[in-house]
Amino acid sequence: MARSYTLTLRREGDSERQRFVTVDGALDTLETEIRAMSQTVRKATTKSLGREYEPVELVAVRAEVSGPGVR
Repeated sequence: MARSYTLTLRREGDSERQRFVTVDGALDTLETEIRAMSQTVRKATTKSLGREYEPVELVAVRAEVSGPGVR
C-alpha cells in the first residue's frame, strides 16, 4: 500500500479531504486553499451560552495535513 498525505479542510460543519503522494503537494494545496478562503469566508457575530462572540474570536476554517512523519 502506498503511503499518502491527507489534507483535511473543515468549514462550518463540512469536511473536504484530498490525498497526495508527497507532503509538498499537500502543503502547496493547503496554502492555495487557505489563501482563497481567507478572501471569501467571513463570520458574523454569534451568540451562544449567554455570551456574544465577535468575528475575530471565531474560527472560520480549520485545515490539517496528516500522513507519515507529520506531527
